[in-house]
Amino acid sequence: MVECNLTQSGRRPDSGDIVAPIKRVMLRKCRSCYDSAMPDKLRCQKHLSAASAYTRQRTAMRRKKGRCLACGGRTASSHTVCIRCRDAHATWMRRRKILVLTHYGKSGKLQCCWYNCGITDPDMLSLDHVNDNGAEHRGHKRSAGSGGPAYAYIIREGFPKGFQTLCHNHQWKKQIAKLKKMARGF
Repeated sequence: MVECNLTQSGRRPDSGDIVAPIKRVMLRKCRSCYDSAMPDKLRCQKHLSAASAYTRQRTAMRRKKGRCLACGGRTASSHTVCIRCRDAHATWMRRRKILVLTHYGKSGKLQCCWYNCGITDPDMLSLDHVNDNGAEHRGHKRSAGSGGPAYAYIIREGFPKGFQTLCHNHQWKKQIAKLKKMARGF
């Protein structure tokens, strides 16, 4: 039998740490124990097989009873997830976006990288490919597109080079400059 790295209390040593889940993904450690995770997975072999069987069974039972698929609580009739779980997921997604945009922001701050731009509102900032190779990157099967999946990919890959944080206005300004340059034949 494979032993886990859980503490005596049965809780992970990092329980309660906000950044720990992101660190575990970057270090490619199992989310249940801290042993090495399987390639492109969040769990080790032992926990991956146990978790997938349990999760399928639990999800089927909750779906049958009309309960929240995440926590088992009550939901509105048209939803599969309760309000509390939707809010928690939205908070997690926002935190992940802020982490990535801060990393690629001006001087490691949540700010647009354009010269003299002071935009710091996360809703107005987005990730930009420095070399304008976003279409190629989105087509790569592991990057999974844009938004949340792109942020997850960046964290999983350890914050690769080639990205910057720009506000939406400067994203457009960069695109317009590129189109003007193409129109002039350069």
